[in-house]
Amino acid sequence: MTIQFHLFDEAAAAAQALTEAVRADLEHALVNSPRALLLVSGGRSPLPLFGLLAAQPWPWAQIDVSLVDERCVPLTDADSNSALVARHLLVNAAAAARWVPLVDDTLAAAATAEWPVAQQSAITANANPVLAQAAVVILGLGNDGHTASLFADAPQWNDARQTSARYVALQPQAAAHARVGLSLQALIGQHHCYVWSSGADKLATLERLVALVQGTPDHLPDTLNDAGPLALLIAHPKVILHVFHSAC
Repeated sequence: MTIQFHLFDEAAAAAQALTEAVRADLEHALVNSPRALLLVSGGRSPLPLFGLLAAQPWPWAQIDVSLVDERCVPLTDADSNSALVARHLLVNAAAAARWVPLVDDTLAAAATAEWPVAQQSAITANANPVLAQAAVVILGLGNDGHTASLFADAPQWNDARQTSARYVALQPQAAAHARVGLSLQALIGQHHCYVWSSGADKLATLERLVALVQGTPDHLPDTLNDAGPLALLIAHPKVILHVFHSAC
């Protein structure tokens, strides 16, 4: 188990520290490749981080930006992570980045049901070589232990946990919308991921999961399956999670 906590009083300080880490990773990736892929999570929590990233004088024209996960809704929907990223990250200097959507807006807007959109989006993402390997993955977290739309209550959870496919489609039971997101094996294959977190409840969730992993016998790893993907990532010997957490 390797999880590193970087704790800050304010979101601005956490965003500054994570931005420096992201810069170093992108620079390293661009030494060995003409392009680098940055995957971010949606929601309101990372907006301070997005604002700071967008202002960085990086070679954005060489950087591809996409999502760790997306809800299968059109851009006009208030729950669209793509629309949020367009408004808050792909602006200023970062407007030069190449955006790679996980969900086709035309498909989502025309669909009468979300699940076929999720299935097609996963197929399309898995076939896209631009999305084959990320230089940086920034995860969020839910208080139920989910991340990247990998919900343990989804009927597809067992497949999403075991498949070698990079992207999977899921229908969580306790959350709205069908989703497409990175599989557990894809996250394990990153070897290290960043986690953006804020507030006492999120820190308590992380501490609970760490305690759960520490209390689970090494010979019984399957007992963590119902705890969700974050517990499994914390427990995995080849994964390092760098948590950047702000108290407010």
